[in-house]
Amino acid sequence: MSQDEKQAKGSEEERHEPVGIDHKEETPVLIMASNDGGVGKTMVAVNALMIWERCGVKPAVVEMDSARSLSGILGEDRVDLSLDQGQSMDELARNPRAAEEFFDPTFDVFASGPTVVDPGANVLKPFLEWIERSEGAGIWQEEGIRPHFLAVADDDQEALKEAWKTIERVREVFGDWAKVYLVLNDRAGTGFRSISDLKFWKRVKEMREAGELTLIGTENPENDGEVPFVRRCDSLLWEAVRTQGYTPFDAYKERESIAKKAGMNAMKATRAKKALRDWVAHIQDAFAPIAPKRG
Repeated sequence: MSQDEKQAKGSEEERHEPVGIDHKEETPVLIMASNDGGVGKTMVAVNALMIWERCGVKPAVVEMDSARSLSGILGEDRVDLSLDQGQSMDELARNPRAAEEFFDPTFDVFASGPTVVDPGANVLKPFLEWIERSEGAGIWQEEGIRPHFLAVADDDQEALKEAWKTIERVREVFGDWAKVYLVLNDRAGTGFRSISDLKFWKRVKEMREAGELTLIGTENPENDGEVPFVRRCDSLLWEAVRTQGYTPFDAYKERESIAKKAGMNAMKATRAKKALRDWVAHIQDAFAPIAPKRG
């Protein structure tokens, strides 16, 4: 076996032993959390989904997004419930009956088993208000449905502020019943060099040290030191199939045929395969806290 094949085997099969979420005693619902659009919630949802599937657990998928971005990546057949935003989120916030009609169908999916949820821009606020008005936090706890909110932000300061507001709002609605995470999503490929100087980061560290917040990502000593973040995927293999129902794991499994169909020469294919292999390994490490617990 070549060195590349050994590394690939490690990435694909046994690189990481998940130790995260207990899905046998409780029913986890992983919710991408931010009212901002354009911070990469859908790609974070894809990463969460493929981590669970790779561990042998197939979660239900719910998208609450008129753009149907998640369906565009996974294919409509993989999405169990797609709520089309036929009315404005402001209307849902003002009209409790409209919010009930819009959001109520999600509960049956959540109660049925592990679920990954991708809300569109401005959906999280009325979603949390629906839960609060319906006394949903108590119902979720009685039914053993444990929410895991992944607050997603890129390096924009407004996005970071929105992520923090999301964390505070989730804790206000669910208290200690909700698990909260911060995902610093490096969409631009520039890292988070300046974040450690912000007041925001001090509060994040305090919550992290108190066990009230988990960061999703890996640290890069050469870039941002103590700041864990999720790297973007720069592989041409993934770009070639990202709207064809593939997750990055799927693309790596079929790397040879994808490279051939894309007409890549040997040098380009080698770079693309290595970039995807390294990124998949990074995602496995970064998303370990929300992987299904084994045993």
